[in-house]
Amino acid sequence: MNRGLHIIFILALTSVMPLWGSAPHRIAVSQEPYVDDATGIVFLCDDKTEEAEIGDSDEWLGELYSQETLTVPAVFVLTGGGASNTGSRRAYTKTYKVTALGEYAFRKAAASRLDFEVPSNLRTVKAFALTQMQSLKGTLVLPEGVKTIEHDGIGGTGMPTHKVVLPATLTELGLSAIVLTAADTLEFLGDAPPACATAESGDALNPWTSAAGATAKDIVVIVPDGRLAAYKAQKGLGDWFTGIREKSGNATGTVQTAADGRRQGVWSVTGQYMGETPAALPSGIYIINGRKTAL
Repeated sequence: MNRGLHIIFILALTSVMPLWGSAPHRIAVSQEPYVDDATGIVFLCDDKTEEAEIGDSDEWLGELYSQETLTVPAVFVLTGGGASNTGSRRAYTKTYKVTALGEYAFRKAAASRLDFEVPSNLRTVKAFALTQMQSLKGTLVLPEGVKTIEHDGIGGTGMPTHKVVLPATLTELGLSAIVLTAADTLEFLGDAPPACATAESGDALNPWTSAAGATAKDIVVIVPDGRLAAYKAQKGLGDWFTGIREKSGNATGTVQTAADGRRQGVWSVTGQYMGETPAALPSGIYIINGRKTAL
């Protein structure tokens, strides 16, 4: 046998560590899990599609993400080098688009802030991906490109997020997709409302209800100007929320003004409507009832 024709390469990864062993039931056969040493984020990589989803770190590492800020990258780059029995070396690099937050991806993560690299390749938030994050306060802005939030995708016990901004690309919400008992504002950026899963009975009647609680019916729901009727007509959305209004004003689609002509409500200095509750906003300069105000 000509041993020169049978070179055995031993992969020596430098920036990531493979997680060998039996995979949990939610890992597809074609997916290989790796943990990024720098961030602790687990990536489930599919060589066939060259796509990756963020996996459950608690499942693999026995610990929770502890970073104050978590950033979801647009791509995951697997790099390393190979050594053969002839002494030669070969570099190895493979890039995967990060297209999903997998099941339980950041469940119970300690982060107080969640960012997304832009432009994002994210398309799906899977079941329980962003749940029970008890330090995630303020506003959660999902990136453009996200189309689906599966059942029980966002929320859960003790999650203090008060506002969620949903991208124009969103087309589908599962049952209990966004259940945030502390929320006071939802903002939809899409001209067309997403399809909402609904049920006739049970704990989960629509994307906003679950056995653990519900996103309150009377929170502020902001939709694009001129799209009020479409959102009110959407089953599972218009028949649940009572405070749907257009971005520029109120539930009639017109801008509310005081007798002296000043625009009412809380607005950013760039003209974005921020709701009616200044106390819920981070520090900064706002236009409140027509007057520039520092919070």
